[in-house]
Amino acid sequence: MVRKLVLVMAAIALTLAACTTSTAGPTGVVTGVAYACVGLVLAGSTLPRVTVLLYSGPTVVASTTAKSGAMYRFSVAPGSYKVETQQVGFHYRPKVVVVRAGHSVTADFPDYCK
Repeated sequence: MVRKLVLVMAAIALTLAACTTSTAGPTGVVTGVAYACVGLVLAGSTLPRVTVLLYSGPTVVASTTAKSGAMYRFSVAPGSYKVETQQVGFHYRPKVVVVRAGHSVTADFPDYCK
C-alpha cells in the first residue's frame, strides 16, 4: 500500500513539474565600463571598487561591484532602466537606457577626476 502511494505521488510530482516549467522571455543587455573617481593612481596601489546599480522604477533589479575600469554586464528584460554608480565620496549622474530584446546598450562612467 505504501509503495503504491509513493508511486502515485511520484507520478503526480512529475506531471506537475512538466506543467510548471517556464521559459524566460527575450532579453537585452546593459553593459559598460565604470571607473571610480580616483584621480591619478600610483604604481603598486590597489584600484578602488565601484558599484553599478540598475533600476527599474525605484527598484534595484541588478547590481555588481568591480574594480575601477572593469566592464559590467546585466542581462535584463526589455524596458527602460536607470543605471548609476556608487562610490564613497563621489556620485555620477544616473543614465537612462532603453533595452530592446536581442540588443545591447552601453552606459559608460569614465573617471572625470583625472
